[in-house]
Amino acid sequence: MTEDLEESRLLIGKSREEVVMMLTTERCKGCDDSTGNLMYIIRVEKHLRGGEVEVFDVMFKNDKVVEALTRK
Repeated sequence: MTEDLEESRLLIGKSREEVVMMLTTERCKGCDDSTGNLMYIIRVEKHLRGGEVEVFDVMFKNDKVVEALTRK
């Protein structure tokens, strides 16, 4: 789903409130907005030597989305 949002650029120009309504559910785990942007934890993989976390970042400027991307 996040790949579709990233490729379609559907979130670009949306307000923070619109994004939260679209992406946040009661089951939302790991939502963080302490930096002024939103970071959703998508997946956590545990390995013998640590782990890997995949997140979906939504970045704002003047309360409008300017970029949304998935990163590890």
